[in-house]
Amino acid sequence: MNQLQRLPMDGLKAQFETLTLKELEQGLAPLHSSPSGQQPLISLPNDSESERLKVIDKVYAYVTSHARYQDNQITAKSLRVIQSKLINDEKHGPIFRLVLNLLLFFIEKQTGIRAPEIGTTVMLKQPLPTLTPDVFFQSELADAIYQLIESNQTLGAYLDEPENNVAYLCLWLMLKEGITREKDLHALLANQSSLYRLNSDWCYQNKHHRQWLSKKATLLLSVWFQHQRPRIRSLTSTIHRYLAQHNLLSYRHPLGLLLLRQMFKLEYVMVRSSVEYKMFIGAITSTALSDNAMTRLMSNTPIQNHRPPKTKLVATVRQQRHWRSGFTPNQAALRQRVPADIEEIAPSKQIQIIRRFTQKLTSAPPQKISRVSTEVLKELQNKLEDKSRIRSRPFCWLLLAWLYHLLKNGGKFKSHLRLKTVAKYINGVSVPFITEFAGCDPEQMNELDWAEKLNLVIESISSPQAKAFVAYFAEFLIDSELVPELCLSDIDLPAAEHNADANIITHIEAERVLKCLQRSKHPRAELARLLFTFGFYLGLRRNEIRGLQFKDFHHNQELHHTLHVRPNKYRLLKSTDGSRNLPIETLLPAPNFNEMMAFLETTKLKHMDRATPIFHAFSDIQINEAFVLVTSVMRGVTGDETLRFHHCRHSFCNWTLCLLYQVNQTGKWPFLCHDYFSAEQAQALRARLGIAKNTRKQFWVVSELLGHASPSTTISSYFHLADVFHRSFFATHLPEPFAVRKVWGQRTPLDACGNPILKPTQQTEYAELQPPEVRFDAVTEPFDVSQLEPSQAQPVSESLTIIDVWRVIRRAAEGQTPEIIANDLSLSLPNVHNILIFEQDTREYTQRFSKHPAKAMVNYHALDTSNIKELEQWIRAFHHHENAVKQTLKLPLLQKSIETFVGAKDAKIRTHDKDVALTLLKMLTMLDMPNQIIEVKWYMTAETITSTAQLTPYLKHIDFWKTALVQHLGMSEQHFSILLPHTHKMLKAHFAIKAHTTLSDDGKYLKYKAPGYVSIEVKQTRFVSDALKPNDAKSRPRRRKSFVSFLRLLVIYLKAAS
Repeated sequence: MNQLQRLPMDGLKAQFETLTLKELEQGLAPLHSSPSGQQPLISLPNDSESERLKVIDKVYAYVTSHARYQDNQITAKSLRVIQSKLINDEKHGPIFRLVLNLLLFFIEKQTGIRAPEIGTTVMLKQPLPTLTPDVFFQSELADAIYQLIESNQTLGAYLDEPENNVAYLCLWLMLKEGITREKDLHALLANQSSLYRLNSDWCYQNKHHRQWLSKKATLLLSVWFQHQRPRIRSLTSTIHRYLAQHNLLSYRHPLGLLLLRQMFKLEYVMVRSSVEYKMFIGAITSTALSDNAMTRLMSNTPIQNHRPPKTKLVATVRQQRHWRSGFTPNQAALRQRVPADIEEIAPSKQIQIIRRFTQKLTSAPPQKISRVSTEVLKELQNKLEDKSRIRSRPFCWLLLAWLYHLLKNGGKFKSHLRLKTVAKYINGVSVPFITEFAGCDPEQMNELDWAEKLNLVIESISSPQAKAFVAYFAEFLIDSELVPELCLSDIDLPAAEHNADANIITHIEAERVLKCLQRSKHPRAELARLLFTFGFYLGLRRNEIRGLQFKDFHHNQELHHTLHVRPNKYRLLKSTDGSRNLPIETLLPAPNFNEMMAFLETTKLKHMDRATPIFHAFSDIQINEAFVLVTSVMRGVTGDETLRFHHCRHSFCNWTLCLLYQVNQTGKWPFLCHDYFSAEQAQALRARLGIAKNTRKQFWVVSELLGHASPSTTISSYFHLADVFHRSFFATHLPEPFAVRKVWGQRTPLDACGNPILKPTQQTEYAELQPPEVRFDAVTEPFDVSQLEPSQAQPVSESLTIIDVWRVIRRAAEGQTPEIIANDLSLSLPNVHNILIFEQDTREYTQRFSKHPAKAMVNYHALDTSNIKELEQWIRAFHHHENAVKQTLKLPLLQKSIETFVGAKDAKIRTHDKDVALTLLKMLTMLDMPNQIIEVKWYMTAETITSTAQLTPYLKHIDFWKTALVQHLGMSEQHFSILLPHTHKMLKAHFAIKAHTTLSDDGKYLKYKAPGYVSIEVKQTRFVSDALKPNDAKSRPRRRKSFVSFLRLLVIYLKAAS
């Protein structure tokens, strides 16, 4: 074994000082004022260049003196000695650790001697308790006030004279309902505008959350609204006088609303728990369900909830393709891979590249904002289209692409952002993002690696606003398909900074989903049932389900069955806390448990290793299809198009808490009327988890089942029933029978929910007192799962013509059903179905290399009357010459023509496939349509040309096209031209000899493929409007939608006829 040696540090200090000072410029606040507004990552007291040099000198001296290495590795013992010498307080510790890390990295680069990870200091700060001694000082007064408002005598006095006892109502709303803000109380007492109804329950909505009112509060407010409401100048004075009249306070004793809030806090924490109190007041933020989702849960009926229009948070198509050319996940890339490799460039230099652009934005004077924005966009476009930069500086390129998008398209809610706002976004993300991702290779990273790294970026940011910028940047990466499998739900961003996507489905809806999948004939339906079971009943994420192995399931004598969720070679977890054990026999209903066990038994083949994935029989594509299927069924069953598979995990969190808390015992909640929430099921789960019935650790237990480090993550991102818990356990007061009789008359009973059952003569008055009810449209048509089954064309013997195909598509576009179409046109129903299936398949392939998707039904709804007439002329011409065309040409080649449409050029045909182009041109000449001319343009790309000798192959390709068009097809030479990029304008004379040549960058970015790209333009020369014009004022020839629709229709006909 080698002996311990000192590090070879000779001659390294000067170079290290220079590099470290540059790095500190990025991590510390600038020594001179800067307009960027960038928050420093760390701070140094009395910051100056001399102070920074002192830190560098100290660290360098300690490492030189104490560091020892053995076998090319610095020993951990010597590293601990160095750290013990450094200042380690809260102010200086971070800067010393940063410089030490930089020095160890510098030594490794210079000498190859590696170092173990250095230890970190964790500052533990004891959180303040929810209840402090001062809260208890007024506990006797609080007890007396609670007895006062719970007294039937004071309640009767309020019912008799609400105007003179309004303080009673205020005290009740504050101490029993939890409405403690003076502004909210004034709004409630003024009118009903802040109230609304969900089902029969009154809800109060303020700026922060929705709150359900108890039935007693409903009665008290109804009485208040029945009488004349005097104006209340001061709630504090009104309550003070009321308490003094009841001898609880002297008139001289001061009273504030803060004192009443402390009484409410004491009551809430002692009756319930600290966690529930913090949830209610918003100290631990949770996102409540929307009124739409809550209406669906309360009514147990599908409610329409359409997906909001998608925000255009996307990079350009060209930028997306360039990124794929640099980091191609598979062999189906649209561009050839860039040969360059990732540069070993310091993070500080990459950050400087970013800030060079943002500084231009922040320093732009108001009168030059437009010009600066245009100049920056132009410079960014050139950089982003340089493929070598994508591969060499990938993460810098991503930030610049985001900057380009923000400048050009604006943000999520505004189409234009201020330049300083854009700079604030980029600067807030660039430093931690570049620092964290430096040294990574995007090609080696999957979506979980991206999520983990982005979570580390968020942790390194202290500003809540800047944390949200990271989520905004992640949305851009997802929507642009730069990291397509990344899911926002995998990014740990608390709801305080970024609203959680709150949605859940009930157990009744879950059973409907499973029944639909059981009835479905989809080839992935059985797999989808299993995926849904794992997600909804066990709360597993998508990647956790994919990576399940047989050895993860443990069975203890058929009594206890446990699923161990832990990292393996098939999946990673979001954090170390993600490892957990799930008692599946108590979490799963018996039928689902038996189905899962049967699947495991039949899938585990003899002699198969237990480390094999349980879904080994399915490919990744098939598993993805099953996830898509189950998500579509969830949306169909609920009517909510915003649901995602990850909401199964949200549902598991909420329903497990409801089970442990036995919320269904506190009131008639329709969504809890299910056998899953029975007392026996709750007891079985508690026994399996080892917790008592009266414990306050339910949130800790569920956070462990979800794999969270603490309940704060569970509550902020997954728990959405905080308002239901408050209504169920704290504000669950029913009105006294004598109070109901006093307001609505003798013998007025209450129903099971606490609402008065009134006579018909009283219902009108009762309805006038009710706040408006929030209503949403229910789904009228039942969900048919068969519509999700993949369509399959059926063989039929009946012959079709292109005219038949056109008539079917035209009628289908007008909304007629296949049955009606088949009956009216005397066609068989399978033939009609086949035509519509081929139309949908053809639509997906039409202009598929474009970001502009093709419109349905051969663009029928965009065709006007003249377009329809022109289209029918093309149809009749083909029908007339069909036999000759079929004998002469290989028509199946035309099926590729629709893929060549350029969406951004109004579906212009552009291809390098000579067989497709010549077949199409030959057919057009055979149809011999009047008033139509055909133009062919050959594209020269921006290939590097250093000598005229390199032009020979290109000129030969031009001769090939001219010979084919003029001699073989009989076209006029005038209808053939050349498009030459401006970069080759000096070579124009060489091309002009062959054909008419125009300078244009239309094909600049195409990759040349022999015999070159050509575009085929069919232009119409005579229009209906020409009849009204003089003979010398005819319209110029132009392309028409009708020809594009004809080609799509022809492809559909060729598929249907075959």
